[in-house]
Amino acid sequence: AAWWAVNPLLGMAGVRRAAEVLTTCDWAIGLWIHTHSFDRRFDHQDYYPYYALCAEHNVPIAMQAGTSGGLMPSECGAPIGIDRPAIYFPDVNFLLSHTGWPWVDETVAMALKFSNVYLGTGAYPPKHWDPAVHSFIRGPGKRKVIFGTNFPTVGHRHVLSQIAELDLADTTRANLMEGNARRLFTRLGSSPSE
Repeated sequence: AAWWAVNPLLGMAGVRRAAEVLTTCDWAIGLWIHTHSFDRRFDHQDYYPYYALCAEHNVPIAMQAGTSGGLMPSECGAPIGIDRPAIYFPDVNFLLSHTGWPWVDETVAMALKFSNVYLGTGAYPPKHWDPAVHSFIRGPGKRKVIFGTNFPTVGHRHVLSQIAELDLADTTRANLMEGNARRLFTRLGSSPSE
């Protein structure tokens, strides 16, 4: 399973290619935008055709929220940028990855405001998660946080040992580690056997 990476610089040729992949490839579980590579906010018009594709194919779209880890503009990753797309595309599930740091509270606010906005943990091991992420997972975000490592940036064993230290309830841990992702990425199926 994998995401199809969006390249808005390709115009409608990129949209057509993404549509072809979502139609013909079982492994394509959604679309991905490396936000900072294109310096476009989440509400930029170049992304709207991709959001429409996600609605048509019932797949989510994930995007890097927060600051850039490299020498790229960061403002485009401000989580508040998802506000208009989440309103305009209520049938599309949006995953704001990388916890939205340093705008974690803003990311949590968007996930609280919209039933179709989720928070992803990729790129940050649990010991570096903002306290707002910890509170959200234990509270109203039990079914809204998607675990990710951003491997190889963060190693699996390293992160898994830190998950054990979070002292999460069994159902909360199960949701974080698998259940939420299976609900969000419907093409994965509801259990590993599917």
